[in-house]
Amino acid sequence: MIRIYDGNSYCRVELETDVSGLAPRNFMQDIFACPDPVFVIWDAPKGSEKRREIFPPYKVGRKAPDTGIWNGFKLIQDALKHTKAVQITVPGYEADDTIAFLARRYATQAQTVAIYSNDKDFWQLVGEHPHNIICGANPIKGVLPKWTRLYKTWCGDSSDKIPGIPRFGETLWH
Repeated sequence: MIRIYDGNSYCRVELETDVSGLAPRNFMQDIFACPDPVFVIWDAPKGSEKRREIFPPYKVGRKAPDTGIWNGFKLIQDALKHTKAVQITVPGYEADDTIAFLARRYATQAQTVAIYSNDKDFWQLVGEHPHNIICGANPIKGVLPKWTRLYKTWCGDSSDKIPGIPRFGETLWH
């Protein structure tokens, strides 16, 4: 199995919900104990710009992580340098673009890929490769994985500031 962590999404949730202060240590222990190849993918600076060229309101006004989260990311990135995990940041791209590329590449080679993220967009990949890709995010209720992209196009995606088709929503979808 290939394990791919969405560094920004996965680590942000871990850091924001951790009351013990042990999230970085626990993450490192998971990496050390994992027998599988591990990738941790991070957003590149200005990674959203290509999408904003197509759709200018994309993620506009989205609340940025506070300084503590950025410091947590830096701590985790520095610590991961001492593990077998491969960290990847592709200039000009968000982590999810790189994750999708890697997941598709390995899935077409009959590898099992586990994606660790809370991003529901990855369910589209499960729909494309249902026997090879596993996604840790909760699925969109009532939406088959293969219809994730269409659902978000028609109904919108509030986290990415995509409005969807006017007067079409979840009620009409179902």
